[in-house]
Amino acid sequence: MIEDSGLLSQLGPAFGTKCLGIGQHRVLHAKDRNQRFCISSLWMALIKPAFDPPSVLAVAHTDSGTKALYVERRGDPAVPGTHVLAVPMADWEDELLPAVKEINLFPQVDTLTLDGISYQLHTETVGLAADFRFGNPREAQLLAVEQALLRSARAVVAAQASFVKAESAATDGLGFKPGSSMTADELVYGAANFQAWQKEIQNCDACLKTWQRYAADSQKSSVK
Repeated sequence: MIEDSGLLSQLGPAFGTKCLGIGQHRVLHAKDRNQRFCISSLWMALIKPAFDPPSVLAVAHTDSGTKALYVERRGDPAVPGTHVLAVPMADWEDELLPAVKEINLFPQVDTLTLDGISYQLHTETVGLAADFRFGNPREAQLLAVEQALLRSARAVVAAQASFVKAESAATDGLGFKPGSSMTADELVYGAANFQAWQKEIQNCDACLKTWQRYAADSQKSSVK
């Protein structure tokens, strides 16, 4: 199981449910208690640079579209908090799914990895749930997974920034209001949480740059 086994529960509210998982979910905070949505597949990556804070990238494919989240993870209680929401990923093709299918589960590795960056990945569909870890990838299949994760994170960060900008323009800058594109269950977050979320979005850029630097430098952290 992924080291941070409680993370799926902690991510749930950001996706509008108690716990992130496959199947039917009742929408949190919805006026209609029977309002539901279905998650058909999902994946979550925990990215852990050796000397910098870890980050979380999560994607859920639902019957109403794809939603995603990228956020720095730090301290307890776990991030993301109640002010963070997964954002819609319209017209986005998930690159991780084909990359994961090509993974060699028995790679021949002749190097000892020191420091660098490590990844923990959880994937889940109706038929199968899987967890695996790797660090400082060398094999082509794992390099493809790492690059798919990086490209996905860039797309999610851009979507988050655009979403917050659009919502801010639809309000008085203090928080979500009726009349914006937010659903009823999302309007409960309020002004203080909206401002906190804006700060989280700003942190994502720095977090992503750190990740990219570690990925680029990972080969320097191996010795024969």
